[in-house]
Amino acid sequence: MPQNTETPMRAIVISTMADHARLLEHSLGALDGWDWVRVSRASEAAALFRLDAFTVAIVDADSAGWDEDAYAFLRRVSGSSPMILLGHGARPEGKAEAWLDWDHFSRAKLAASLAAVAGWSGEVASSKPAWDAVTGLPASRMFLEQARQACALARRQRTGIAALVIRFEGSPNGWEGSFKWRRESALRMRACLRESDLLGQTGEGEVAMLLGGLTRAEELAALGRRILEALRSVAETNPGAPVPSAGAAMMPAAYGTADSLLDAARRGVTRSRALGGDCLHFDDTRLDDASVERFRYEVDLRNGLLAGQFTLHLQPQARLDGKVVGGEALLRWLHPEKGPVPPSEFIPFSESCGFIDALSDWALRRALKASAGLEALCPGFRIGVNLSPRQFRDPGLVDQILEALHQADCPGSRLCLEVTESSALDDFDEAARILGELREAGIQVALDDFGSGYASVGYLKRLPLDLVKLDRSLVQELGRKKEDERIAELVIAIAHKLNLTVVAEGVETQIQWESLKKMGCDQFQGYILAKPQPLEGFEEWLKAGVPQAFHSVVSQL
Repeated sequence: MPQNTETPMRAIVISTMADHARLLEHSLGALDGWDWVRVSRASEAAALFRLDAFTVAIVDADSAGWDEDAYAFLRRVSGSSPMILLGHGARPEGKAEAWLDWDHFSRAKLAASLAAVAGWSGEVASSKPAWDAVTGLPASRMFLEQARQACALARRQRTGIAALVIRFEGSPNGWEGSFKWRRESALRMRACLRESDLLGQTGEGEVAMLLGGLTRAEELAALGRRILEALRSVAETNPGAPVPSAGAAMMPAAYGTADSLLDAARRGVTRSRALGGDCLHFDDTRLDDASVERFRYEVDLRNGLLAGQFTLHLQPQARLDGKVVGGEALLRWLHPEKGPVPPSEFIPFSESCGFIDALSDWALRRALKASAGLEALCPGFRIGVNLSPRQFRDPGLVDQILEALHQADCPGSRLCLEVTESSALDDFDEAARILGELREAGIQVALDDFGSGYASVGYLKRLPLDLVKLDRSLVQELGRKKEDERIAELVIAIAHKLNLTVVAEGVETQIQWESLKKMGCDQFQGYILAKPQPLEGFEEWLKAGVPQAFHSVVSQL
């Protein structure tokens, strides 16, 4: 029985992807009788389900943290509300009442799914495009809507997309009078393109093309030359045909939207016109070699995570007598062609392009999954996971971490979150609030790399912390520079007065270890004990016990 649309039907949209969420909200806004609320986490959705009833849950499977446990959790709290799942590829079995593929998403398909699973029987607001009567091409309004969706998809999938814009001028009959030529030109341009490419009329005397999957300027230039050659052939049988001037541009890096990408291509048109037309030029600000390399690196990162190229390594943390108490989780990337990529390279890059969220979420969940086995081998084992400054600015961070703990069936006491000075100092009051909420869940909090930045020792008192980690730059100078020794000794003494545990990073030599022991340092990590090891190797290391080489060092003191 169709549901009465006079009473608003309510959808809860669950997505961490801004582009996806905007597209869903835009689509729901065109459907009669729908109201909706958007959240990012399953835990947020659970809270709303307890307070209110929803007609349907619309879940973006591309969101960070969505896995089997998240689906099961949402099923438990959503009651009888049906679920529409959106993702890529084949429909997963048994997870939702309806499945939509993002690559083929449309407002009409969403409407059909809502009708099927929720009994909706309203109307879809008219979005029928205006088509050019002569060429049959989409006119500007329709083409721009298609182009914006294509660019949003390219950003999500980190794939290349490019634009060609062609401006026609110089016809004695004018644009409107060139009917035969316009029809033939549209057909010839379409024949040069793939079925997936977009071609539309974006103004009087202007057509534009959007071309997916292009990452090399040479490919785009070759296509532009083929199209210009096709147009010359048409002009040979149409005296007085307009002269084309072509411009090209590529995305991402320099351009973030369809509008800016097309504007960049139009700047190339201006250069072509200045040279008399019948040629192709790139925008002056098109991707240079460095930008192209940056884009390829970003694609490699995304593909690497999907292909299992990232692994989690652990470096043990121990008391000064060698008793292991935990380990720091460290990301490693083995590129199939470049080999091992240094974290000092890919982590800052991931921060700059926004991919650090996905990497950090993967590392957290992988670490929590391993925590039970590590606890069994080493009772009381605490696994340390780094939080990036970008994550620390996420208002849903606490909910995300608590949800990950719940899905891994891991108590907070097994987790230690490490934050840097810069993360905490961006917004001190907000940092204190977030850290306080994490500690209330039993999670330990460590201030990482202390001594490498500008934080005052006074912040150790004001922030809710459990541990402070001495930066390796201080540790490496122990036994060589008296001023660094005095700073380290002062930090250790103050931390102990505040009931904080002190962990020294980067301990590599006997002299450093001996200095830290004399200062009363509580714990340490570094090559003197063990290098970071893959998770499986680390478990074997734990089983074997602390290496004899370390005990040999200790026994000499």
